[in-house]
Amino acid sequence: MNEAPDFDERKLWHLIDVKEFKKAIVFLEDGSITTEHKTAAVNFKDGSNRTTLMRATYHHAEVKLIKRLCEIGGKEFIMATDGDGYNALQRNALHVACLHAQPNLEVIKILIAGGGFKLLLQQDKDSNTPLHLACEASYGGCDTKATVEVVNFLIKKGGKDLAEKEANNNDNPNPTSLAIKNNFPLETSRFTP
Repeated sequence: MNEAPDFDERKLWHLIDVKEFKKAIVFLEDGSITTEHKTAAVNFKDGSNRTTLMRATYHHAEVKLIKRLCEIGGKEFIMATDGDGYNALQRNALHVACLHAQPNLEVIKILIAGGGFKLLLQQDKDSNTPLHLACEASYGGCDTKATVEVVNFLIKKGGKDLAEKEANNNDNPNPTSLAIKNNFPLETSRFTP
């Protein structure tokens, strides 16, 4: 195996962190970099245990990059959370994607396709599922149309299982009350198990 003596598994993380998405895609498609090195770079986590996928989702990376990270990383990588440490929120990439002021439905579909149904049900340390976080998108600059599309998509994908999981988070509101509070034009009857 050809070992690149100067290979740095942090390179991909750095490219994503400085929003050099096209360079990150070129890195992942570079035939001179071994599969092992690409996998190590994709699976790199920062000091807060966040994955490259979480970082790319946070920075609104191009859909092509998100898709490639998911392909290389696999289901466990997509399901990964930022851990159990003191400051960890125990969120996965779908949690991060649903928190955006301008969520990308295509990215959310890719994450769910790769992570499966259980990704929808994962709760963070405050018992929030991605649906809770999407319904809480009430901060400044929120793209209400995109957020409503995401929320309705999550409800449609999650069905009764998601509604049952969504009974309450640690602060007690359920998604229906959050949606009403934020004036989202949702089909809130879909929340009812």
